[in-house]
Amino acid sequence: MQTQRTIVVTGAGSGIGAAAMQVAAARGWRAIGVDIANAEIAVDLSDPHDRKTLKDRIAAVAGESIDAVAASAGVSGGNSVGSVAVNFFGARDTLLQLQPLLAKGRDPRAVLVGSIAALSPVHDELMDACLEGNEPVALRLAEVHAGYATSKAALRDWLRANASTAAWAGAGILLNAVAPGTIETPMLAPFIKTDEQRQDIFARYPNPLRRNGEATEVARALIWLASPENSFMVGQHIYIDGGYDAARAAEEARSWADLPHETAG
Repeated sequence: MQTQRTIVVTGAGSGIGAAAMQVAAARGWRAIGVDIANAEIAVDLSDPHDRKTLKDRIAAVAGESIDAVAASAGVSGGNSVGSVAVNFFGARDTLLQLQPLLAKGRDPRAVLVGSIAALSPVHDELMDACLEGNEPVALRLAEVHAGYATSKAALRDWLRANASTAAWAGAGILLNAVAPGTIETPMLAPFIKTDEQRQDIFARYPNPLRRNGEATEVARALIWLASPENSFMVGQHIYIDGGYDAARAAEEARSWADLPHETAG
């Protein structure tokens, strides 16, 4: 008899992580929530020592195998050091810690949560420190340089460098990422308290749908990527952004080719 599918979700206490827990539960999955507080397993993903306990703590409740991981814990750009510690090193170490359990799972899948911020300019030295795994240097650089966009760009590049390797695709673990745009979550809330702030956010990240997304819209895609239905996708960084990236790319393509806007009809 088919046993219940098990997924571990970090950042489960709010936002996209909480929505992913709900979507997974609606599918009948066993969803194990991880967060700094108010979750089945309390782990501070900004702390390298706490991260190292993750495998044993998950195994204690799930056994020696899990079927999926959604690394959705994140810190906003208002905390540069925290964003590098959690968004890059916390997400990376979540996957590295849980890879052995995934390798024993059924149709194993892993999903990172990136961001459209990965399309923004990055700090090269900070990016290098992240990708070289030098957390102390990366955190020192994040004290004086904005770290959010770089943390998300580094996560995208880590995904692309690792998804096709023996440890991941070679072990049957399909690793991908969703990259949300502006999503109505507690993380975004401080930046859209007023109409002026909302207009500023939209001016920075305009999309043709002319609205912010909902956490559930991202979570549905995330859970599909974490499911056996996703059977042939590896290393993809999928923008769920109301068309922001598509519009940006179209504008660049038109400028390169000096093409006019086309209209239907």
